[in-house]
Amino acid sequence: MKHFILILLATCSVAMAQPVQVNKPVVCGNTADVMKELKDDYKEFPVFLGETKDKSVSVSLFVQTGDRDQSWTLIEFNESVACVIGMGKKWRTFSLPEKGKGS
Repeated sequence: MKHFILILLATCSVAMAQPVQVNKPVVCGNTADVMKELKDDYKEFPVFLGETKDKSVSVSLFVQTGDRDQSWTLIEFNESVACVIGMGKKWRTFSLPEKGKGS
């Protein structure tokens, strides 16, 4: 029985370490239209912007401030197309560790 449990644990840990590809539906639209809708309809504004290595795509996090519902939307976009990667409510921020401290 001990050997079975050890084999099971070893197999599970190896299997869990493997990346998994999923097909997640995303909603896309014209970049200017998506950004305008986030600002005008959802009162969300960008607080983060990052570029991919080849600079062909950017990623931005839009959040809503104030007392409403603290919504957030993560988009990936280029000059013509923007796709909503995720969205939700109750966003919060975390402080980065000071340089030289933490891991």
